Amino acid sequence: MGNETFDILLLEPLYVTPQTSVPAFVFLLLLYIFIVASNLGLVVLVSVERSLHQPMYLLLCNMSINDVLGATVMVPHVLRDLVWVNSERLIWFTDCALQAFCVHLHASVSHTVLMIMAFDRYVAICSPLRYATIMTPGVVLRLSAAAWGSALVLVVVLVGLSVRLSRCRHVVSNLFCDNASLFKLSCESVLANNIYGLGYTVVLLGSSIGSVTLTYTRIAAVCLRSRNKELNSRALQTCTTHLAVYAVLIVSAFIIVIFHRFPQLSSHRKVAAVIGHVALPTFNVLIYGLQIKEVRQKLLAPKAECFAAVPPWFVPGRMMKNQTLDLDLLQLEGLKVTPESSVPAFIILLLIYVFTMMSNISLVVLISMDRSLHQPMYLLFCNMSINDVFGASAIIPSLLKDVFVPVSNRYISYTVCVVQAFCAHFYASACHGVLMIMAFDRYMAICSPLRYATIMTSQMVVKLSLWSWAVCLVMVVILVGLSARLSRCRRVILNPFCDNASLFKLSCESVLINNIYGLGYTVVLLGSSLGSVTLTYLRIAIVCLSSRNKTLNGRALQTCATHLSLYIIMFVSGCIIIILHRFPHLSDHRKLASIMFHVVPPALNAVIYGLQIKAVRQKIFILFTRNTEVK
Repeated sequence: MGNETFDILLLEPLYVTPQTSVPAFVFLLLLYIFIVASNLGLVVLVSVERSLHQPMYLLLCNMSINDVLGATVMVPHVLRDLVWVNSERLIWFTDCALQAFCVHLHASVSHTVLMIMAFDRYVAICSPLRYATIMTPGVVLRLSAAAWGSALVLVVVLVGLSVRLSRCRHVVSNLFCDNASLFKLSCESVLANNIYGLGYTVVLLGSSIGSVTLTYTRIAAVCLRSRNKELNSRALQTCTTHLAVYAVLIVSAFIIVIFHRFPQLSSHRKVAAVIGHVALPTFNVLIYGLQIKEVRQKLLAPKAECFAAVPPWFVPGRMMKNQTLDLDLLQLEGLKVTPESSVPAFIILLLIYVFTMMSNISLVVLISMDRSLHQPMYLLFCNMSINDVFGASAIIPSLLKDVFVPVSNRYISYTVCVVQAFCAHFYASACHGVLMIMAFDRYMAICSPLRYATIMTSQMVVKLSLWSWAVCLVMVVILVGLSARLSRCRRVILNPFCDNASLFKLSCESVLINNIYGLGYTVVLLGSSLGSVTLTYLRIAIVCLSSRNKTLNGRALQTCATHLSLYIIMFVSGCIIIILHRFPHLSDHRKLASIMFHVVPPALNAVIYGLQIKAVRQKIFILFTRNTEVK
């Protein structure tokens, strides 16, 4: 066969039966959720907790981010294919090359990050007096940038050498794309690929093994000479976990590299590759997080607080009027469910959250990767999807955490409560801001189609998006800041989650300023939102009524009806929550409305704004259709 180019490739099928596909899907999905949630949770914990702003923990963030990248590269593709077990696994060549790049970047960064973590342990144990002056935040940042930058350069060259080749085959003999699978598609000479690949492997593994061996040899020498049992115990605790994971990484890497040279062992290589992208990210957060005393204490502290006895300051008559107590802990009502309905509620909320995350993130990734979708309307959708992920993540995980905890034992620290209130209001404000610029985009597209391309440029879309997020940020910072400044004489938040009204209701001081600014904030936000959307759609209606172009009217109806329907739902639900805050006897209705506001729109937006648009629907249909012809 000649050197022709195939744009659609065929991945090797998954060796699972229809009977085992559902258990495999559920197991892999739960494993992926754990990997993403645990690693991102560790990153967030290290970021928000000042006592953990130390070099060792900051370097752990690099490992966690890399683990999320490694799992996300492969697991979603395998999950998608488990749904269609007996169908052909097709993939575009560009997607295959991108996947191969991410696979090798994940592997390379694993080695480079572990190298700088070994150096950090070496300085901490062998030069403890100089540790603070050597491992400064600037040095940690430069080492992290060097780890990612060197890996990036190595992998770009590696994959670039394979992408340049023409292709005479279309079958990828692997469960996912990697560099070896790419250059095996060509009938050209791959001598340059083999030479660079061998050099890449030698440089990466050689420098990794050499540096780790050297540093730990020096650490062992220091520990053997030292009679300080505390130093030796600390070195053993922090170094054994690092060495254990590093040994597993090295062994798995060698196995995959060696198996590539023996085609008859391909099934073993595939199993090793899958384990490398699933097992290691799962174990890393456990070994590096839970095995470290400070991180373990931070993770277990909220749980210990929740199951502790009711503090004395919850007893009536024991509160100190208008004084903030030292114990910075609040009681949160959370989601009120009976013990019998807690499991169904948990499952429903979890499924909605998983669907919200996957659908919105998938829409952002799809628009980012496909150049034909780099249009103002689709780029603005990305703002909405990112905001929906943010809004759902601010509320749903905390609701899930408290489902199985008695109402009397649901505690939250005041700092976390303020952050949650900020996120809740920022999400709501950004919804209005993004929908306003989306309405303006539709107005320009329908009322001034000839000027649309010159006005709604990429730069204009970025400027509008930045202004929308920035204005919302400033307004919400002031709103929540006015409540955070108040002292507190109460401890109970009668709401499923923290918001601004719940915060200032904790105080016995005058909240006149809060009410005035809150009213102004509401009037400005809802007034500008309602006014701009009403004005733009009135102009659109006038243009459509005066036009006899059925194509224009049909297009306007298709793109505007979905926008208006969801805007009305969001606007009405927002108004209901604000109004019900003024009627204490309707508190249960307000709580239900506030939960629905953070659950339903994020889950529906990707469906309404994504699947109702022809171009996006076609792209998703192409990705998920398994019976497309290969040639």
